[in-house]
Amino acid sequence: MKKDTTQDQLLNLVRLSPTATTQSYNWNGVLTLAREQAVIGEALRGMNQLDTTAKPSKPILLQWIALSERIRQQNAKVDKVLAELIAELENYGMHPMVVKGQVVGLEYPEPTLRQSGDIDVFFQASDWPKMEQWLEDNHISCSASAAEKHIETVWHGVTVEFHHHLNAFSSKKAMDYWQNEFEASAFNRHRTVAIGPANVTTLGATDTLTHL
Repeated sequence: MKKDTTQDQLLNLVRLSPTATTQSYNWNGVLTLAREQAVIGEALRGMNQLDTTAKPSKPILLQWIALSERIRQQNAKVDKVLAELIAELENYGMHPMVVKGQVVGLEYPEPTLRQSGDIDVFFQASDWPKMEQWLEDNHISCSASAAEKHIETVWHGVTVEFHHHLNAFSSKKAMDYWQNEFEASAFNRHRTVAIGPANVTTLGATDTLTHL
């Protein structure tokens, strides 16, 4: 019988189909790989389904739990900052749309265990001048992305990307064309979702997957 590799063992945990109820896991290797792939929380859920005899030693288990708790705390912070940011932008007369990370996280069985990164906010072209004015009024500096589809800053300790395009093409003409097509239809398929303490506007489910 072929022995599972460290990657196989991690995938089994993430898929919630741990096959090794008695075999020995390479727990140090699995933990290292889980950290590299940012799936600490998802792997923990799979680990909890293992027999006691197959679980890692107490030091590794405690380290895993501590890392997972840190992810929960970071998600809570990002959600709080997101709620404050969206409230500010809306009060300024804009119609921001939250996309990517925190929205995708809602599709996870336990969103609080998904390793969060930055906040992504998309604006229609008509809102972009207001957004730039808001940045100026609040003395917020930004850097441009290499793909020229967003600008980036750090707001209340969290990285925020303000998107004016969701697709990146080598041709600006093509990028503008598809952006216009997107705005003409996607905004009619928007939905409202709860992220932390706020209800925010985001893309429809299909559009969310298209523009990850």
